[in-house]
Amino acid sequence: MKITGIHHIAIKVKPDLFQKVVSFYTELLNLKIVRSWGEGEYRAVMASTGDNSCLEIMSDPEAGEVPSEGSLRHIALSCRDCEGYASLMKEKGFEIIIGPKEVAIPSVPPYNVKICFVKGAAGEIIEFFEEM
Repeated sequence: MKITGIHHIAIKVKPDLFQKVVSFYTELLNLKIVRSWGEGEYRAVMASTGDNSCLEIMSDPEAGEVPSEGSLRHIALSCRDCEGYASLMKEKGFEIIIGPKEVAIPSVPPYNVKICFVKGAAGEIIEFFEEM
């Protein structure tokens, strides 16, 4: 047995937000839809992040609000232009929470990265993460 990676992370949204959230990830961030299923209020898509993992976006009338506290804190997307994504998010009216900024994670070995946290279309927290 062997874990080979993270297959997907799911975001459940109310039907009236579904298309807005799908558009956020596919049109703004250029993720490709690789699967879709369901209809009406119960639809879902899987959008590839390009590294054999996906973001699943599910429409469900009983979806709750984004919790303010919990175990899952944010979705970190690896990128090559953190500042570019921050500019795009700001231009499109999405709230920048932190950054973009360079951070030296005090690990062994040291880990220098550039990060930016943004509130996504469903209120989820997204981190754009650029290794330096």
